[in-house]
Amino acid sequence: MLTVLVVLLPGVVIGYILIAQWPEEIFQRVGDTVNISCNQKNSDLAYMFWYQQPQRNGLKLIVSTTSLREKFYEDGYSEAKFEISRKYTYTVMTIKNVTSKDVATYFCAASDHTFLTDTTIAQGKEYEGDEEFKVLLHTDDAHKTELMIQQFVTVNSGNMIFGDGTKLTVIEKDKEIIPPSVAIFSPSKQEIQQKNKATLVCLASGFYPDHLTLVWMVNDVKRTKGVGTDEFSTQNGSTYTLTSRLRIAAWEWFNPLNNFECVANFFQSGKEKSIHKVISGDAGCAVTEDSYLRYGNSVKLTYFILCGKALIYAVLVSSLLWRAKVGGKLYKE
Repeated sequence: MLTVLVVLLPGVVIGYILIAQWPEEIFQRVGDTVNISCNQKNSDLAYMFWYQQPQRNGLKLIVSTTSLREKFYEDGYSEAKFEISRKYTYTVMTIKNVTSKDVATYFCAASDHTFLTDTTIAQGKEYEGDEEFKVLLHTDDAHKTELMIQQFVTVNSGNMIFGDGTKLTVIEKDKEIIPPSVAIFSPSKQEIQQKNKATLVCLASGFYPDHLTLVWMVNDVKRTKGVGTDEFSTQNGSTYTLTSRLRIAAWEWFNPLNNFECVANFFQSGKEKSIHKVISGDAGCAVTEDSYLRYGNSVKLTYFILCGKALIYAVLVSSLLWRAKVGGKLYKE
């Protein structure tokens, strides 16, 4: 099987070339058929590819196609399972009789050329290449175009353009979609004291299938800075768990007017649904900008009061000393 390590720049416009891929997500029962579409915009690149990326794995090339409608399947993949149709710049991949083994994200890609392996056999001769990328469009006596792709190559956006990807989730026939239970946990006092930072944790648990996303909102505005979400859900028996963290400055947490919201998005009955959980900032020590200014002003006021008291005390002491000195002189006389 050919495995290609790729630096993905999905949906990126390069020289006004765009790879449109749809749908973004698919939910199907075991045994169903899936169709994923892909189209080049503002281009007519000769080579189009379909890749599969299972969870916790790299990209795996399924099939390569040419503008001559030729298809070249990799080991482990066949047209009986992954049927490809192509017309000019438009291609569709049909996945038949889906199972849990087909759960993955699928990517469409296009290029104006393909890549040779470092050692490639062409017309019975061994081709030795010394460049990072090699191009071959070989036509034999029967005018048959052969397509060869370099193995274990890092492909950048200048060589191949990718679509946004389609995530396929396969649901067992006898199972129903289970919505998640969502909870937000307050930051630890130790982290606040030692690092002056506060980390909120959002936990979505008990959901099925593995098709959930978590989004953070602060005062109804989406927050991406300081957000870290597990790349993959954790399976616990027949359900899944997903965790996301939001790290903020301590002063932002110590503001009771701030609302921190975790939104869990999932599909049920063919529609996207959401569960919202909100936690407000801690009012126990409201170190907001206003409170900080008020605190600074109160410190200044306290300082002036103490200085005033010290001055009064000094005057009083000086007065007593003066009286004692004058009284001593009168006593001697």
